[in-house]
Amino acid sequence: MSFFSPHDLIQVKYEMVRKVEKDDWKVSRASKAFGFSRVRFYELQKALEKHGLAEVMGFVEEQTSKEHLERNVYLYVRQSTIRQVFENTESTKRASKR
Repeated sequence: MSFFSPHDLIQVKYEMVRKVEKDDWKVSRASKAFGFSRVRFYELQKALEKHGLAEVMGFVEEQTSKEHLERNVYLYVRQSTIRQVFENTESTKRASKR
């Protein structure tokens, strides 16, 4: 069983860069094999060098300010009674139309 999953886009991007850096593949070969342009390869390579997988995954530390990290998060949970579940079906109807 192989660890590599061709359905995991982040893993695919990482593996493409790894093939060039560790397995001595040419950039053109890796780009073609993994379905990316050479320009995108170089963008990904630079992102990995600068930020690691965080940027490839879409989590760039520079975009997160101190204020973002200090904000409080509030979660509101409401429990419905059995009667409300059966009588108030509007949200279920809206969800099924999507």
